[in-house]
Amino acid sequence: MTLKKGDYLAPFWAKPTTYYRGRDPMGLQNSSAVMYSRLLSGMTNVTSRIRYYGFFCWVFREYQALGLRENTNPEVQKVFIRRCELLLSYIHTIIAPDITGAIGSTYTGNKTKEEPPYPLAEGARLYGKDGHTDVYFQNSWGGFGLVYSGTLQFLGLVSKAEEFDIFLLTPEGEALAEAFAKNIPQEGQRLFLEVANKKNINREEVEQLHPFLLTHIPEGTEEWQFYIRLLTEVEEEFKAQNPYALSVLRSEVARQYLFFAGSVEKEGYLPAQFLLHNYLHKGFRQDDSIDPVSYGWYYYQLNDWLHYCLEVFLWGLLSGLNEEDPPRPIRAYFKAITEEVLAKLNDITGKAFTGEEPFADLGLIPEETHLCQGELEKCSKNPLEHEAMARALIQLVKLYRENEEEIPFLEKIALHLGAFEQNGNVLQVFGEYVLKNLERPLAEAIENILFQIVNGHTQVAYRKLVSSGKNVIKLIVEEGRIQRVGWESPSYTSPRLGILTGFLQDLQLLGPKNELTERGEQQLKKLTT
Repeated sequence: MTLKKGDYLAPFWAKPTTYYRGRDPMGLQNSSAVMYSRLLSGMTNVTSRIRYYGFFCWVFREYQALGLRENTNPEVQKVFIRRCELLLSYIHTIIAPDITGAIGSTYTGNKTKEEPPYPLAEGARLYGKDGHTDVYFQNSWGGFGLVYSGTLQFLGLVSKAEEFDIFLLTPEGEALAEAFAKNIPQEGQRLFLEVANKKNINREEVEQLHPFLLTHIPEGTEEWQFYIRLLTEVEEEFKAQNPYALSVLRSEVARQYLFFAGSVEKEGYLPAQFLLHNYLHKGFRQDDSIDPVSYGWYYYQLNDWLHYCLEVFLWGLLSGLNEEDPPRPIRAYFKAITEEVLAKLNDITGKAFTGEEPFADLGLIPEETHLCQGELEKCSKNPLEHEAMARALIQLVKLYRENEEEIPFLEKIALHLGAFEQNGNVLQVFGEYVLKNLERPLAEAIENILFQIVNGHTQVAYRKLVSSGKNVIKLIVEEGRIQRVGWESPSYTSPRLGILTGFLQDLQLLGPKNELTERGEQQLKKLTT
């Protein structure tokens, strides 16, 4: 058997042909992702414009109206979608280049630097067909397939005809397509479809298509009202009987977010301030009663902070190794790290830790946890790895001490929102990284956490290698020696609140500085009465 370049047969102990940077080197972040995906369903971190929902419904309606529905060849539907997507990107690049979120904007931005006419048919071709690679999007279904199709199916706007591998509108999708069309003059719709069928396009005809802009959602129209219902409204009876239903959670997140934007003194990035607000108030728990949304965001913020602390340890121990150096004895290396971290703890606290004190003593440091987190982030970005690891140690203990009375309720919300069974959930991190080490001498606890980090990463990395074939291994431990083979810095998850902010701005409920608008006040009043 002859192997081609890049092929191999396992086991194959040599340098891998492909290395992947993984954003989740400890395999912890699913427990955060599960939480925010339930709290904010119906969108993802890349569905950046809500009007794409209406646009795609309209595109499928026009596909069916042209008689193309009877053609069950998915390649025909793919090309139709790709042409419409690419034309919409040209509209934004030519008319409103400051509007972000248009699929294919990098391609159209480059093409419009050249002399017109601009390529449409070539740019919309399927990637790789006849060796053609200069296209606006590689995925054969375009941005719709990669970014929006799952969301539109989840919301019941489109469905997949599996026997033909094509997409069809649902009755709800037809209603949105009709509402979208009412905000586009008939002549504009006709011109769009005419231009989308051309080989090349020019500026003059594109400039007539401004009603298709993704931010053009006139207030009070049927299209605007459809999106408002989708995001913020749910029947009260259903809400009372199903407090954890996804539509109920989504609408309540929008209501609380609007309320926060309009009534709370804040500075900085609105999503971050909203999360901090819920964390500082422990999700506004009252006795044994918890609100799924505010308590859910409190849990999410705590969860993400804990993950960041653990990822700082992995990043810190990787920072002291060089990929070109020979493997180092792991115990000697961890002992050296421990000494450096103890020295930094003394610098930070003004104390004289020897390493014999209980790990639990770090929880006595008076600084507030959210301020500790800010200092931790600064150190991990400078980078100051030993100081960052020292601050991560303090933060782990302080987060446990600050939230230990909430543990029964944290368990309850984790069960309801699907995080309890996920690796890296709050209770697991507290148990494995804090409680197991709490009464150990500080130096022993540091070394133990370092070994836990290495073992945790190794298990996750090899599991991913087996399940997906992707090599995300950052270090190798063999015969008591450790060697770095990759790199990863600590990161947070993105909880879709930035996307929600953009949606609310497009609907004129929030202003450009995230302030509550007059229309937003009216909608908030409607949601709270």
